[in-house]
Amino acid sequence: MGIRSTVGSALAAALGRPDPSAMIEEALAMAGFMRREDVEALLARGGDNNRVATLEAKVEALSKKLSMTMGTVSASATALQAAASQASEALATARQAQVVAQQAKATAESAVDGTPTVEDGLCQVPNCGKPHRARGYCAAHYNKWRRGAL
Repeated sequence: MGIRSTVGSALAAALGRPDPSAMIEEALAMAGFMRREDVEALLARGGDNNRVATLEAKVEALSKKLSMTMGTVSASATALQAAASQASEALATARQAQVVAQQAKATAESAVDGTPTVEDGLCQVPNCGKPHRARGYCAAHYNKWRRGAL
C-alpha cells in the first residue's frame, strides 16, 4: 500500500466520506509530485535512472548544506554564550568601578570641605566613639558643625 492510498484511507476514515484519492492526487500534483499514472508509466518503462540519480544527488547536496548550516548555528550559539558571559563580567566590573567612583567622590568632597574622611565609621571628634551620621561626625557633632560651633 503506497503513501497516497494510506493517506487517502486515513482521510476517508477521519472525514467519514468515501476515499478522497482524487483530491489527494490533485494536491500532490499541485505540490510538484508526479501523478500515479506517471509513476506507473515510469516504472513500466524500467524507471528513469537519470532522474533518480539527479534526485539522489540533490538530496545529498541538501543534506550537506543542512549539516554545514547546523555547524554554523552551533558555532554561533557558542559565540553568543561567550559574548553573554563577557558582558556579564563587564557589567560586574562596571558596578565595582561605580562604587569606587562614589567613594572617591565622597573623599574628594570631604577634602574640599576640610572634613576628614571616615574610614572606621565612627565620629571623627576625639573620644566620641559614636557612629558617624554625615561628614565624618555623629548626629550631635554634625549638628554642631552645621551651626558652625565645631
